[in-house]
Amino acid sequence: MIFSATTILLVFFAAMLCAAVILCGWFTYKVLHPKAISLSDCLQKELQKGWLDPTSFANLNREHFAIPSKYGYALHGEYIQTAKSTKTIILSHGISSNRYGMLRYIPLFQDLGFNIMSYDMRGHGESGGKNISYGYFEKQDLVSLVDWLIDKHSEKITIGTMGVSLGAAVSLQHAAIDPRLTFTIAEASFSDLSELLAYRLKAEYNLPPFPFIPVTAFLCRSISGMDLYQVSPERAGATIKTPVFIIHGEDDNYIPPHMSLNIFNSLATFQKRLYHATGAGHSSSLRADPEEYKQQVAMFLSSIGIKKEL
Repeated sequence: MIFSATTILLVFFAAMLCAAVILCGWFTYKVLHPKAISLSDCLQKELQKGWLDPTSFANLNREHFAIPSKYGYALHGEYIQTAKSTKTIILSHGISSNRYGMLRYIPLFQDLGFNIMSYDMRGHGESGGKNISYGYFEKQDLVSLVDWLIDKHSEKITIGTMGVSLGAAVSLQHAAIDPRLTFTIAEASFSDLSELLAYRLKAEYNLPPFPFIPVTAFLCRSISGMDLYQVSPERAGATIKTPVFIIHGEDDNYIPPHMSLNIFNSLATFQKRLYHATGAGHSSSLRADPEEYKQQVAMFLSSIGIKKEL
């Protein structure tokens, strides 16, 4: 049987369309359901890196909490009391991690006199949620955590947030809607989700933005209710009045450093600071130069009137 050129072309384009749809479905699943590390594996990994020794970790004054999200699931985490401090910082981890992925920041903020609230974000650790949404829903989860802190300590408490990578993007989007914060620290945030996904498609799979980003956006909205085009820490920055400290590693090849610069330039607040960590890759600015990192954080807090209490 001899097929015409037109038939062959139609079959070819139909095959290409099917392949594109399958690839878009696979990519959408990866976007919504990144493979997450378990609590125990994450804790062991962080302890092995020496951020805290097992004895010091065991001696932390940890209080487990399970706070209801407005979306019907529980947010699990640990509240660590530091003496009688009136300052608390909420730590938001990166993608695929959990509350123990922020273990390295506990000594830093304890030394600065902060209580610490470290939690599992939606779709991670013990917390619920069928998928992640890069801040679209998570920013409201942070509102619930702040509500809990205020109920626990009264409105006199000083509350700051600090996030890394995904957690940084969530913290910035939350800062745009919650005026109760005193400050936000964001390390290695993306500026716009559609821009980041296009960058990762090219870097990891050598695929173009079209048709993958539009189809993925449609599937994400249909499956989870998330509008990925609305996920933009850079646009959120235009309404942030809270003091913000932006941090990014100069050698980050996962989320390009220019994304943090874009966020910094978009910020409405006049109390803002930018630190590009020399020799640091993605989410590794503290590891690259611990003393400089600590000094930069302390200088930012001092510049907005937050002094070390202990």
